[in-house]
Amino acid sequence: MAPRYLVLPGVLAASLVASCGEPLGTYTVEGVSLVPTMTLAMGGRDPGYGQYFHIDLTSETDLSSPEIAKTTIYAHADFCPVRQRYGLVTFGPGDAGDREVPYSDPAARMRPDSAGRYHYRVYIVAAHPMPGVTYSASWADQQRYDLRTAERDVCIRLHAPGYNIIPSQSRIVRVPARMFVDAARAVDHEPAPRSSSERPRRER
Repeated sequence: MAPRYLVLPGVLAASLVASCGEPLGTYTVEGVSLVPTMTLAMGGRDPGYGQYFHIDLTSETDLSSPEIAKTTIYAHADFCPVRQRYGLVTFGPGDAGDREVPYSDPAARMRPDSAGRYHYRVYIVAAHPMPGVTYSASWADQQRYDLRTAERDVCIRLHAPGYNIIPSQSRIVRVPARMFVDAARAVDHEPAPRSSSERPRRER
């Protein structure tokens, strides 16, 4: 079973591809950034993969609505066109505060922004396998990939296995490969933190 479940300036309208079911909505990519940790899974504990692409999405769909909150929703991702539902190690969806949605409390509701849109997050492990991570035998057949140097777009879809008795899913959102590469380069070009001996001293 796949796990449940970084930002560039500007808003990118993602290319959308039609799918069979649409009750879980249509999404737009807001940004991608590369981050070292994430707390969306495992009760707020970082799974320890080392690097994740944090993908911000917006939608007019409220995944905390009573109609949807009765089910469990998973985020799946693969290189486009989708061939494997679990092609990339993916976590989500969560809200902008990294809380899983739908919420465990059915009375809790998300609040839209001033434009009536809801904000979500999905995380994808930057590469597989990741250095220094010990994997179980069940991961032996997981496809190898590295989004930091990807040349193929990534397709993400939200999926509810038993919503409305039959499986439901969102429309596919396509994230251009360039967004992952640019996010990785932005991290590579960040200045290294100063050591304590290098920090500027206040003149007396």
